[in-house]
Amino acid sequence: MEKTEEEEEEQKSSSLFPLQAASAASLASSSNVPQWLCNTSFNTDLSVVNDAVSSLYNLTAAQSEDDEPRQQQATPKPSSYDLLQSSESDDGGRDSKREAKKHKKRKRRRYSEEEASAANDYASRKSGVGAWATRGSKPSAKDYYFDSRGDRDNLAFGCLYRMDVARYKLGTSAKLFEPGFQALYRWNKMGSMLDRDGDLDALDSKLKTGGRYWSAKHSALERHKNLKRIRIVAHEKSKIVIPGDFIPLSDIQTSLVDVIDGSSLGTSTSEESWEDEVLRKTREFNKMSREHPHDEKIWLSFADFQDRIASMQPQKGARLQTLEKKISILEKATELNPENEELLLCLMKAYQSRDSTDVFIGRWEKILLQHSGSYMLWKEFLHVVQGEFSRFKVSDMRKLYAHAIQALSAACSKQYRQVHQAAKSPTSDPAVIELELGLVDIFLSLCRFEWQAGYQELATALFQAEIEYSLLCPCLFLSEQSKQRLFEHFWNGDGARVGEEGALGWSTWLEKEEESRQQVMREETADENDKGGWTGWSEPLSKQKEINLEKTSLNLENVADNDVDVEDLEDKLETKDTEHEEDTETLMKMLGIDVNAEANNEVKDTSIWTRWSEEESSRDCNQWMPIHTKSGSNSFPLLPFFFFGLILFIVNGYCELCFSDNIIIRCSEAIFEPSIIHLPHKCIITDTEFDSETVGPSHMDESPDRQVDEQLLGVILFEDVSEYMFSLSSGEARISLLFHFIDFFGGKIPEWMCTNNSSWTEKILSLEAVPDFLSEKLRRVNDVLTKTQTSSCGFSLEVLLGNAHDASRRTDMMKFLRNAILLCLTAFPRNHILEEAILVAEDLFLTKMNSCSCSVTPCRGLAKGLLKNDRQDLLLCGVYARREAIFGNIDHARRVFDMALSSIESLPADLQLNAPLIYFWYAETELSNSSGNSSESLKRAIHILSCLGSGVSYNPFKCQPSSLQLLRAHQGFKERIRMLRTTWARGIIDDSSTALICSAALFEELTTGWVAAVEVLDHAFSMVLPEKRSQSHQLEFLFNYYLRILQKHHKQTRLSKFLESISLGLQIYPSSPELFTALVEISHLYTVPTKLRSILDDFSNKKPSVMVWLFAVSYELIRGGSQHRIHGLFERALSNDRLRHSVLLWRCYIAYEIDIASNPSAARRVFFRAIHACPWSKKLWLDGFLRLKSVLSAKEMSDLQEVMRDKELNVRTDIYEILLQDDVGP
Repeated sequence: MEKTEEEEEEQKSSSLFPLQAASAASLASSSNVPQWLCNTSFNTDLSVVNDAVSSLYNLTAAQSEDDEPRQQQATPKPSSYDLLQSSESDDGGRDSKREAKKHKKRKRRRYSEEEASAANDYASRKSGVGAWATRGSKPSAKDYYFDSRGDRDNLAFGCLYRMDVARYKLGTSAKLFEPGFQALYRWNKMGSMLDRDGDLDALDSKLKTGGRYWSAKHSALERHKNLKRIRIVAHEKSKIVIPGDFIPLSDIQTSLVDVIDGSSLGTSTSEESWEDEVLRKTREFNKMSREHPHDEKIWLSFADFQDRIASMQPQKGARLQTLEKKISILEKATELNPENEELLLCLMKAYQSRDSTDVFIGRWEKILLQHSGSYMLWKEFLHVVQGEFSRFKVSDMRKLYAHAIQALSAACSKQYRQVHQAAKSPTSDPAVIELELGLVDIFLSLCRFEWQAGYQELATALFQAEIEYSLLCPCLFLSEQSKQRLFEHFWNGDGARVGEEGALGWSTWLEKEEESRQQVMREETADENDKGGWTGWSEPLSKQKEINLEKTSLNLENVADNDVDVEDLEDKLETKDTEHEEDTETLMKMLGIDVNAEANNEVKDTSIWTRWSEEESSRDCNQWMPIHTKSGSNSFPLLPFFFFGLILFIVNGYCELCFSDNIIIRCSEAIFEPSIIHLPHKCIITDTEFDSETVGPSHMDESPDRQVDEQLLGVILFEDVSEYMFSLSSGEARISLLFHFIDFFGGKIPEWMCTNNSSWTEKILSLEAVPDFLSEKLRRVNDVLTKTQTSSCGFSLEVLLGNAHDASRRTDMMKFLRNAILLCLTAFPRNHILEEAILVAEDLFLTKMNSCSCSVTPCRGLAKGLLKNDRQDLLLCGVYARREAIFGNIDHARRVFDMALSSIESLPADLQLNAPLIYFWYAETELSNSSGNSSESLKRAIHILSCLGSGVSYNPFKCQPSSLQLLRAHQGFKERIRMLRTTWARGIIDDSSTALICSAALFEELTTGWVAAVEVLDHAFSMVLPEKRSQSHQLEFLFNYYLRILQKHHKQTRLSKFLESISLGLQIYPSSPELFTALVEISHLYTVPTKLRSILDDFSNKKPSVMVWLFAVSYELIRGGSQHRIHGLFERALSNDRLRHSVLLWRCYIAYEIDIASNPSAARRVFFRAIHACPWSKKLWLDGFLRLKSVLSAKEMSDLQEVMRDKELNVRTDIYEILLQDDVGP
C-alpha cells in the first residue's frame, strides 16, 4: 500500500500536462494538482477530436454512403483524462527515444488527418454543454439552449470558448430543411474543404481561419450566376367570393416542414439560379406583354428588368447587348402605344445611353414633330438640350423655347375649339386646364433661364408682357394676330407697364388712348369749324423725322448707285481717322492711357479678374428692370453706360463724338455697335436713337470672327417678347401665372401649391441660392441642433453661400411687386392670397426688408384703402388683422377680427362660406399671443371656436364659455364634418373646409386633449381617397398641421408614432420641407445620429430630391460631421441624372470644399464639373472667379470669360473698365 501511494504521488508531481486518459475520480481526489489545471476548459475529451480527425479522409465516402447505418460511428469516451506516469530515471534512455519516435509518427498522422476533418470540429464541445447538431445526432425536442448561469471560464480567459460560437454558412440546397439539419451539416463540411473557413480548434496554431461569417470565396459564390437559391412560390388563391364582413381563420398549427414543402398554405419551394430566374422572368414578361399589350406598367417593368440584368454583367459587350434588347422592347411598346408619354420618355432615356449627342437630338426632334402638344416631352427635351455643354448657346435655347411655347399654344387653341364646338365650357375642361398649366410652366422655365443666364431685364419684360397680354387684356373678340398687333402699339408706346409707377394695364390704357384720340378729333373738328379757310401747309414733327430718314436712305442709295465699294468707304474712313489722330492721342494722354501699349494685352493679375467678377455681380444685382426708350427720365440712365462704351472705343481704336441731335461714331475696331450700317471692322452710326430696332437681346449679330456686339440690353422691344406670348382662358392657369410671378420676384405668399406638383419640383431643381422659405426651415434646424452642442463648430448653408440677395434690390422688387399685385387685384378681386402678398410686400418695402425695426404696422394705410374700396371683403379683414398681430398690435387686431365676425350675417351667402377661415385665423392669433394655459388669450380662443362649432352669432369675448356651450360646439363640429364627407369623397376640397377641420381639431385639443384632436384629423384623412391626397395642397397643409400637434405634445407621444407619421407623410410628400424639418428636430432629441442618417439615406435612395439632400447636408454641416460623410452625400446626390443639373447643390459643394474642407484643388475639379453640367448659370461661372482665385491662373480666368461669351451669357462689364479704373483713378 505504501508503494502504491508513493507511485501515485510520483505520477501527480512529475506530470505537468495531461496527455492520456485518467479517471475523473482520481483527478478529483488529488489534492496536490495545481489549481489552474482544474479549469473545465482542460477537461475536454480529446478522443472526440481524435475521432473527428480520423474520419476526415472518409468524408467523401461517407457522403456517398448515407444509407448505411450511422450507429457504426465511434462512441465518444467520457470527458475525463488520466495523468501520465513519469518514466524512471534509470530506464529513461531507450524508452524516451522509443516514445519520441512514436510521438513524431502520431503527430504527423494527426496533422494530415486534421487537414481533411476540420469540419468535424463543430462536434467538439465542452462537457456539460448541449452539442450542436451533427451527422450522427438525432433530432431532439430542443435544439437551442439558453445560457442562464454563464461560464465562469469566460472571465478567466477573456473570451468565449471557440466551440460555443455559432457558425453561419450560406445554404442553397433544399435538403437544408430535412429534420435534424443534416444537410446544413454536410454543407458546412463541404465549405470547410473549399476554403478552410471552419472554426478550427485552437490546439493547432498552424490552422488559421478567414472570417466568422463571410470570406472572399463565399462572396464570390454568392455572386455567381449558377448559384441556386431557394424560391418559395405561392400558389394562386381560389377565386371564391368572400363577404367583406367575413374573417377567415387560418391554421396556425401548421408545421415548418409542411410550409417549406408546400404541402399547406398553397406554397412550394424550388431551386433557381440567376440564369434560371432570367429565363423564367423573360418568359413571364413575354406572356404578359402579349396578353396585355396596352398596359404600360408591364412594358416599363420589362425594361427595368433589363437594367437589372445589365448590372450583373461585368463585360461591356454584354451590357451593350442588353441595352439593345431593352431598346427593342421599348420600341415595340411605343409602336403598340404611340401616345403613351411614359414609354416615350423611357425609350429616349435608353437612346441617350447608346446614341451620340447629334443622333439623340435628332431622335428627339422626330418625336416632338409627332407629339408637338405634349408638355412632358417638351419639358424633358429642353432639360436635355440645356444640359448639353457642347451644344449649349443662349440663342439656340431661345429658339427652342419659342417653338415649345408656340406648339403648346396651338394645342391649347385646338383643344379649346373642340370643347367649344361640343357646347361645353372650355374654361372648366380638364384637358384645356392641363395644357394651359403646362404652357405656364414652360414659360416660367424660360424666364428662369433668361434670369440665370444674365438677361434679367428680358426676364422681367417677359413677365410684364405676358401678364398684360393674358390678364389685363381688353375684352375684344380678336384673332391672335390682331391681338398681337394691338399689343405692339401698347408696348412701343410711352405707357407704364405692370409693376411700374402709374401703370394702368393694357385694357385701361387702351380705353384712355381711345378717349384721348376722340377728344383730339373733336378739338380738331371744332378748330376747323371756328377758323375756316385755308391757312397753309404745316408738317408735323413725326413727318420731319420721316423726311430725315428718307434723306439718309437716299444718301445710301446714291452711294450704291455710284458703285462705291465697301473697301473704298473704309479707305475714306481711315483717312479721316488719321486726320484726327493727334487730337485722339492728346485726349488719351489726358486720360492717362498709353497709346503705344497693345490693345489686347493679356491680364496677368488674378485680382483684376476678381474685381471684374465683383463688378459683374453688382451690375447683375442692380440692372433687372427694363428701360423705356421714349421717356426722358427713363432714358437718362443710359448715358453713363454709353459713356463707358465711348471709353472702350478710345482704348481699342479711334472715336469721334459729336454732341448734337445726331450722334456720329467712327471706330476702327468697334466693340459697341448699335449701328445701322454693319461693316466687317468699322461702323458708322447716324441718326441713332435708343429705341432703334437693332437694339435688343434677340438681335445678336454673330460674325465669323466671333466679334461681340455690346447692346443696350435694358431696352426690350416688342420683337424680343412677341414669340413667347400666348393667351390663357382658364382661371386656374391665369392665377397660376400670377402666383408664379410673385414667387419669382421673392414675394411671400401662403401655401398655394402642393410639393408634389411638377412646378414645385422644377422650382426647387432650378434654385441658385437658398430661398427665404427654406432659410426659415434650416434656421429652425440650426437652432435645435446648436442648443444641445457645447461648442458651435458647424456651418449652415445660408452662411456657406453668403448673402444670397442684395437688400437694395429686394426693396426695389417689393415696390415692383406691390404695384403689380395692386393692378392685378382688378382681375382677381377678393383673393386672400394676393391680398396677403401685397400687404407683406408693402411691409418689406417700407421697412427696407427689416420688419423687426418697426412697431407700427407699415401696411396699415394700404389695407385701410383696400377695405374702403370693398367693405364686404371678409378675408381681407382677416389678413390685415394677422399683420397687425405680427407687429405686436394685438388689441388692434382683435378689433378688426371682431368687426369682421360680427358682420358675417349681413353678407351674401357665398361670402359667408369663408367664415371658418376667419375663425381659425383669429383662434391661432390668440394662441400665438398666449403665454400659458390659464391666460386670457386661451379663453378667448375657446370662445371663438365654440361660436364656430355651435353656429351661434359671434359676440366679442366677455367671459369663458359654459359647459353647455362647449357641448353644443362639440356636437356642431361633428355634424359639420359629417356633412363634408360627400364633398371630400368626390375630391372637392377648398380652403374653407380645411379651416373647419383644423378648427375642430384645435377645439378638441384645447378642451379635451391632443389625442382627441389627432382623432379628428385621422377621421378627416379617412374621408379622402388615397390618390387624391398626393395632389392637394389643402390636404398637405392639413397633414402639416397634424404633425405640428404631435410635435407640440412630443413628450406625451410615443416616438414610434411620431416617426411613423413622418414616414407616412414623406411617402406621400417626399419634397416637403416642413416634414424634413420636423424629422430632424424630433429625431435629434430622441434618437442617435446614426438612426437619423439611416432615415435620410433611405429616403434619398427611394425618392431622391434636392430637398432631402439639402437637409442631410445641413444636418452634417451643423453638427460638424465627417468630411467623408459630406463628400459622399454630395457625390451621391450629383450622380443622379436629374439632380446633377441643380445649381444650388453644385454651389454648396464648391463652397464646402473651399470654406470648410480647405481643399482648393478639389473645389477646382468640382467647379469644372459644375459648369459642364449647368452651363447656363452665370452665378455658377462667377463663383469660379470669386472663390477659386487661389487655384485659377489669370490665363484660365480669361479663358473662362471667353467661354462665357461663346455660350452667349450676358457679360455686362468689360475687363478694360477695371483697367481704366486703375489708370484713370478717381
